[in-house]
Amino acid sequence: MLRYAGSFHIDMIADKEWQEAFRKSALKRIELTTAATPSKEQCRKVINDLCTLQNNGDIEVASLHLPYGPFDEINPSAMDEILRKNTVSHFAEYICCFRDLHIPNVTIHCSGEPNESEPELRRRRIEQMRRSCEEMLPLLEKMKCSLNLELLPRSCIGNCVEELLAMVEGFPKEYIGILLDVNHGMDRGHEIPGMLKMCGDRLTAVHISDYDNVDECHWNVGEGMLDWVAISRELKAKKQDLTVIVEVKHPAIPAHRTYKINPAFSILNIERNCMKLEYASEMQYLLERIRQSGFTG
Repeated sequence: MLRYAGSFHIDMIADKEWQEAFRKSALKRIELTTAATPSKEQCRKVINDLCTLQNNGDIEVASLHLPYGPFDEINPSAMDEILRKNTVSHFAEYICCFRDLHIPNVTIHCSGEPNESEPELRRRRIEQMRRSCEEMLPLLEKMKCSLNLELLPRSCIGNCVEELLAMVEGFPKEYIGILLDVNHGMDRGHEIPGMLKMCGDRLTAVHISDYDNVDECHWNVGEGMLDWVAISRELKAKKQDLTVIVEVKHPAIPAHRTYKINPAFSILNIERNCMKLEYASEMQYLLERIRQSGFTG
């Protein structure tokens, strides 16, 4: 079963206007995300708000995205053991902050960048990431959540399914899984359906957005080069439950305007992306029909 969710920054959830929009929305599942680690005070406030929202059925925190910057301070595959262990400790503390929300999934970036291209050096970093997974495993078992290693672009560790599979191999699949971000395929966008298949039952979650088959864009579904019919078909063929997280850029306000984006509109945009993925085959059929008509209504 596909369980749809939207990616929302921690600052959005802290805003009362956003909270009210979620109360009125049919979309309840979210991935809570941030690039840099929020302050403890900010975390406490957001967690209190989220606990209230979740207890009232207004929000379900389906996934927690771990901070991934700055790169020189956070790196779970670092060759520097002090940096790697500090990163693991930092992540463990961050996850524990959210324990009252009983979040079932945690997304992790296996590195920053740049990284080496030499296979032997990448293998060493993969082993470092496996050490980090092993050290985090007792906490994951205690919290009953899955740590999902994300497919990343460019030179990042985990920039191909082969590396992700090497990092999760041998770990319990209920606690160490794969999150395939379909926006991170770089010039291999046509291979995304095959990548989904290759992940097998280690695939736990997916980040959904479109791009230009060059570099990450986080466009809405259908605005780029990805084959959404094939992607949708591959996801629906999976026997395990999958958390499908729409991770698109929230609608932007032109620079010359001063008003804020309406949170309800931003949530609606996420819902539309869910619809376009769920009904990709039907939408392709309708496109073919209007093509055959010569675009004559």
